[in-house]
Amino acid sequence: MKINGYELEGDLTADNSGFSKWGFARKDGRKYFIKEFLSPVYPVYAEYLTEEQVERKKAGCRKYEQKMKKLYSDINNCSDGNLVRIQQFFRYGSKYYITTEQIETVEETVIYDQPLTVKKRLCRVLLHTVLGLHRAGIVHS
Repeated sequence: MKINGYELEGDLTADNSGFSKWGFARKDGRKYFIKEFLSPVYPVYAEYLTEEQVERKKAGCRKYEQKMKKLYSDINNCSDGNLVRIQQFFRYGSKYYITTEQIETVEETVIYDQPLTVKKRLCRVLLHTVLGLHRAGIVHS
């Protein structure tokens, strides 16, 4: 299945994701992480809604799009190489998506076995990155 040119490697899953589905895809020979937000839902199939309901839903979606575009732009602007950059935020059909380049994860045991100097360096990089997000006014949990 293709979503906006991204060829999914399998079905999207909701495992450990809360209010979204996620998976992996390929586009132009590169691997991506893709996330589908379960809400809001753009009123593509609106034949059972009144014009007022459709416009209210579209207005809510426009507000969501503006908010998310700003958030993802701010995140990308904070990235000096330590944050995964948002490649695309888009609507496809009635759903919204983001994509990032797929990154290789590291097992925590690999970090656990590192010397203290390496662990301190990793902590400094993490703190530097979180400080950049805070300076940009991005609140996270």
